[in-house]
Amino acid sequence: MIVMGSILFWGCMGFFIPRKYLRIYLILASIGLSFLYFFFQPPVSYDLYRHYEVLHIIRKHDIWTVMSGALNKNSLMIETFQQGAPMYLLYAYLISLLQIDQLLPVITGIIIYTSASNIILMAAEDIDEEIADWKISFCFFFVLVLLDFRTVSGIRYMMSYSLFAYILYKDLVRNANTWLCLIAYFIIANIHNSIFILIIIRLLIVLNRFIPKPVLIVALLASFSFVDLALSFLVRYTDIPMIQVLVDKINIYGFGGGTAYIVFRAVIRFIHITVCLLLYLYCKKNIQRTIRFQRYGDMLLLFTMFAFGAIRQYDTFVRSKIFICLAALPFLLLFLQYIVEETPLQMVFPNSSLTVFCGVVLYFMIYVAMALSVYMYYFGYYRPMDYGILLGLRRFGL
Repeated sequence: MIVMGSILFWGCMGFFIPRKYLRIYLILASIGLSFLYFFFQPPVSYDLYRHYEVLHIIRKHDIWTVMSGALNKNSLMIETFQQGAPMYLLYAYLISLLQIDQLLPVITGIIIYTSASNIILMAAEDIDEEIADWKISFCFFFVLVLLDFRTVSGIRYMMSYSLFAYILYKDLVRNANTWLCLIAYFIIANIHNSIFILIIIRLLIVLNRFIPKPVLIVALLASFSFVDLALSFLVRYTDIPMIQVLVDKINIYGFGGGTAYIVFRAVIRFIHITVCLLLYLYCKKNIQRTIRFQRYGDMLLLFTMFAFGAIRQYDTFVRSKIFICLAALPFLLLFLQYIVEETPLQMVFPNSSLTVFCGVVLYFMIYVAMALSVYMYYFGYYRPMDYGILLGLRRFGL
């Protein structure tokens, strides 16, 4: 109840905060939620446990020793980070200097939630109309419920997806400097290799001028059918450390390895992804202002097709939901602004048109997806986390 209670507390409190204080509130909520990890004692099976082991090793050495690969023999994870995620290794080293392991997930959680908050606030500004405070707060509540709080302990992929979504918004919606954004993308890819998939799809958005979108959709749906072909190309360059790590990851996740396939959780995430996709498609068809977010929506669409194509690869599929949920936020805000005019109750008494009926159905699908999240996370994830937090509180004598 500790984790779920905190999520519901911070999520619901936003509905009572005036608009002029929302930015401050979202920062405080991000800090408040992430601070739970200060007390969390991860089980040995958690990635976070192994991240703490890395911190214990690297804090004893200087930055040159850590980044040069001299410590690779001490830990397989250090070797993996040094070869395939050097920016993460640098990030972990800087945090290790603070001498408090728990600051790693705390700072990471703040980065994740503030990235999501900034996407919501930027989208609210770019819609260029007065948006009811509760609609902005609802989007933040949507993030808290649909993103798995436990996987903040995964550190790298949660942080890299959220940062990529934030930079992508700056790039595709606010037309920030393209070269600076590309540099940022490659820096983020050096936190987690899976970002290279998003970079490829970002480049496909440019090629969309010459290649019909249906062709791109079919290609991404079938992408995992070409894993063997990709490997035969990549193995020629395994003398490059990052390529070697990428090949290893493809071998682990591309051929049914990694986490065991858990059907119920995969089905819930399939529902989440489908709801996010329907949000974009509905807005694109029925809301004129969606055109400003068109390229951002194309990224959501194409990456969703990739996720559906990778549905048999459990780790790849379930992690893809993180970016998709974040990319769907501007469209959730558009939907709330133009379909739900003032309060959710107005949706119960729509006109008789098919469009409005579809809007009602989609609106309640959002709530169903959120309810399924609460059920799955509480019974599957958060009760074990509560135990770990209680252990931490006892350690501090609280």
